[in-house]
Amino acid sequence: MTVSRILYVGEGVRVPSRLPAERPHTVVSAAAGPDAATAELLAGPVDCLVCGRPIGDERVGDFLRFVREAAPDVPIVLAAEAPGAARDVAPGLYDEWVPATDDRRADERSLVEAVERCLDRRAGTGSADPSSGASTDRAVEATGDAVLRLDADGAISAANARMAAHLGVPREEALGRALCDVLDADRGCERWLEAVDAAVEEGRPVELRESIDGRVYLLLVVPLDDGGAQILRRDVTERVETRRALERERAFIDGVLDNLTDIFFVMNTDAEFVRWNERVGAVTGYGADEIAAMSPFDLMAAEDVSRAAAAVSRIVEDGEATEEIRIETRDGERIPYEFTGSLVRDSAGDPLYICGIGRDVTERKRHEEQLRRKREELDRKNAELDRKNAELERSNAELERFASVASHDLKEPLRVVSSYLELLERRYGEDLDTDAREFVAYAVEGADRMREMIENLLHYSRVSRRDESRAPVDCEVVVKTVLENMQVTVRRADAEVAVDELPTVVGMETLLVQLFQNLIGNAIAYAGDAPPRVRIGAERRGDEWLFAVADNGVGIPPERHDRIFDLFSGSGTDGGTGIGLATCERIVERHGGDIWVESEPGEGSTFYFTLPAASAASGPLADPTAGERE
Repeated sequence: MTVSRILYVGEGVRVPSRLPAERPHTVVSAAAGPDAATAELLAGPVDCLVCGRPIGDERVGDFLRFVREAAPDVPIVLAAEAPGAARDVAPGLYDEWVPATDDRRADERSLVEAVERCLDRRAGTGSADPSSGASTDRAVEATGDAVLRLDADGAISAANARMAAHLGVPREEALGRALCDVLDADRGCERWLEAVDAAVEEGRPVELRESIDGRVYLLLVVPLDDGGAQILRRDVTERVETRRALERERAFIDGVLDNLTDIFFVMNTDAEFVRWNERVGAVTGYGADEIAAMSPFDLMAAEDVSRAAAAVSRIVEDGEATEEIRIETRDGERIPYEFTGSLVRDSAGDPLYICGIGRDVTERKRHEEQLRRKREELDRKNAELDRKNAELERSNAELERFASVASHDLKEPLRVVSSYLELLERRYGEDLDTDAREFVAYAVEGADRMREMIENLLHYSRVSRRDESRAPVDCEVVVKTVLENMQVTVRRADAEVAVDELPTVVGMETLLVQLFQNLIGNAIAYAGDAPPRVRIGAERRGDEWLFAVADNGVGIPPERHDRIFDLFSGSGTDGGTGIGLATCERIVERHGGDIWVESEPGEGSTFYFTLPAASAASGPLADPTAGERE
């Protein structure tokens, strides 16, 4: 009677229930992973190997390659999701493939049929003689591990070259001798025998570890059917060091995550916690066991759960999402957190985990609320300011209209007064005594000053109301026009006006003529005893031109610099009307510029003002004081 031996390598060492029952003369052994499976394979002949581990296990490919090299006549059945899902499992490494079900276990009926086909093919080729042990011997020699077999009496019945090298004696001399005859106590003989006794007595593999000269070895003792045992000795130093490095790395990562001030967690696609940092418990007040039994949604305010679920859907669809969610603690406190989640996929590209990190935004929310209140207050104040500005604009417009109307209305009675004064002087001048003629002269002079003030007031009121379009204006042409207008005044005052090269600016030509005329007239009027000397120049500064009108006049005290451009600031104090410089300020401001004076008494004065350069303008020309117009 031929007995077929099937070796099943499966996660959890759970052999499919139907596999042994299909063939009455079939023995099925099981191994949890590649290491135990190698020991079983080396322990005796195997007629079929069933690999039921998940295909994603990175060691499966190496194990199958070893089986192919060490025991090429042993058929292999691969039970996995898809053979092409792993890069290291090529089609030549298995004979049959059975698709796994959703829980990653192959359909048992299909698995049985695949095993039967392998056994039938093996029987048809005549390579299934279990008594020969040829495949096992080849596997023992091919493996990179040290392998030794003991019979039921404890004598060495077989050893490969690696084991003989470890024992320190030729293989032929080791055969038939007791283990402790060739392996002394200092090298672990007693521990090896204790492991052998335990494996034989309990009928299961026993693992043992030993360290020699800084190397770590794994001893896997497997009981044999004849009452003996097989010992597989494998150098696992690199694996141990790798695992220790991984443990250190994990400890480092755990330390980093646990020391974060933010919440960190990992959940699966069923919304179950997989991992979390200590901050989760510190914030919520729940213990680790309690959190393990909860879903992340259980830690959120009920009103926010639907938004959180929608965010999870976005993560699965788009790979990441951010949402503001309130955490509800054990005590019922609700803390606003901003969570960002990202998706982790498996090797097949399917969603596997969602990593989330949450930051407490309580302070940010508080600042946002403060900013909101301040913004509302600012909006309220701006609205109030706009209202007051509108009122001020209406008031200014009314004042300008009043000044214009009043000026026009005052001119007629003033004309009458001046006419009758002139008539009085002409008809009765000889009859008047000295005092009377002096009184009439004062009255005429006052009338003339009043007429000048009215004219200046009219000009001032018209500055903001002028609706002249803006265009490039050549300032040299403007100054030339001014000097032509003032040639009589300039000649009578024996004044000299020097003009440097002047630029083209953007503005209203009529107003610029009035600007330069007022400044030159002001320089001549306040020249003092010396003949007036005036110089006009300009220099480029960015998108504007800085003009300077300098004179050698009496100068202006420093305390009056800030008031010199106020309306009527000079009226009655120095012979001026106090309107000319105020008009200059109005004109410059209408062009978007600034005007100021630098002066010392007795040292003359220099008036500076800025105007926009023609090259800086593009498109329609804006009026910075358009709101002042009526």
